Amino acid sequence: MHFKKLSFALGLAGINPIRTILTWSVGIGATIIMVTLLCSCSKYDEGPGISFRSKEKRLLASWLITSHVASGGEVASFTIPESLEFKKAGEVKASFHNSARVWGWSWLGSKDAIRLSVTDDNGEDLEAIVYIDKLTYQASEFSFTIQNTFYELKLNRDEG
Repeated sequence: MHFKKLSFALGLAGINPIRTILTWSVGIGATIIMVTLLCSCSKYDEGPGISFRSKEKRLLASWLITSHVASGGEVASFTIPESLEFKKAGEVKASFHNSARVWGWSWLGSKDAIRLSVTDDNGEDLEAIVYIDKLTYQASEFSFTIQNTFYELKLNRDEG
């Protein structure tokens, strides 16, 4: 009886206020859960939560290396390039101050890492597993080990 008086007083004649409240509660709860799941699921620790570009489309570009850190091991025989240009055919062009080299790359597993085949300063062929710590359209972060040296690279998309 009280609900009928409340419904009539609120101008909701014929509408069950309990059902309306439950419907709104379920809808709001479902929305909160979906937003939480979509924002928290990310392939990379510091990558985008949601991206409408595929991983490959984000990677295939020319990247300027903005900073690099090397720790441990010998660092003399491997020079970090100034830029990397990933191409679809499994090639990556590494540009140095006065030269360029073409290396090879391929995806590993669920595309959270790539296999990079490089040539060091002495002409020796090396292979590295490069972990993609961050991969957005504008910036990326990679980490890998070559010759017992751990490297961390930060890259920005070359817009030029």
